[in-house]
Formats: sequence, structure tokens, C-alpha cells
Amino acid sequence: MKKVECVYLKKIVDKYVDTSYLGEYTNKAEQGNCCRRNAKSGEYKYFHPANPETRWQDFRRMEALNNGEWCYMEVCAIANVAISADGCTWTTQHIEHSVSGIESDSSKEYFQEVAQEELQELKRTLIELGFGLEDSDALPPDIVSMFNNVEWRE
Repeated sequence: MKKVECVYLKKIVDKYVDTSYLGEYTNKAEQGNCCRRNAKSGEYKYFHPANPETRWQDFRRMEALNNGEWCYMEVCAIANVAISADGCTWTTQHIEHSVSGIESDSSKEYFQEVAQEELQELKRTLIELGFGLEDSDALPPDIVSMFNNVEWRE
């Protein structure tokens, strides 16, 4: 026996993003590097841009990231499912689809678009795991209702 208990969305801070597409900090004073005039003791003194053509834009973006003005986020679509061999003892599992590396100052519409894509992937996974209607690629109405009324959780 198995059942879907709930479906929800979650936005969490993504701390493990590769920012090398913007550039990297260094202590080397090379041509094309941006000088960090406000660098504190122990911080790198220069920024080496990945793209010299957008050097100042990327430098300001990286500085804003380090100053906490924005961060990277992960959008997760999660289903809590319960599984039982005997109908008495249940084990709860979380099935999750997520996308990380989303800039926190992206538009609300973009976050919704990503969330909808992840919910579609989650639906496909639930069907593959046998939560769908017998001989069908559809979910039962009670599960469809959960997807239609999905909420963001902290």
C-alpha cells in the first residue's frame, strides 16, 4: 500500500553555487582585474572577471552577493508519501525535484515558472513509482487536487 500525504513547494538558500561565471577574487594585480578598494584585512584585493567585456557589471554583482544583497536559491517540489506492507506500519518518505542556482532577486513569475516545471517532474515521478491510476499515465483525483492546491512552505 502507498499513498501521497501532501505536496508542497519550498524555497531554500543554495550555499554551494559555482560563481566562476562571474569571475573570481584574487590577490594578483593583473591588467583587467577590478580593485576592491573596500577590501578588509584578509580579503582578496582584486576581482578577476570571467568576461572582460562585462567586468564592472560582474564585479558589482559579485560584491552585492558577498554583501548579502542577494543570494542563490533552490526551488523544491516535494511529495510526502507513506508506504506500508501491511496497512498498519507506515514509513514516510520525501520525493523531491528541485532546481538550484536561482538568483534570489529573480522575478516572482520566474520562481513560479520554475516551481511549475518541478511540480510536473514530481507528477511524472509519482506515476513512475506506481501512484498513478491503473493502466493510465494519470494521477487519481485526490492527488491531482493536492497539485492544484499546492502551497509554498518555509
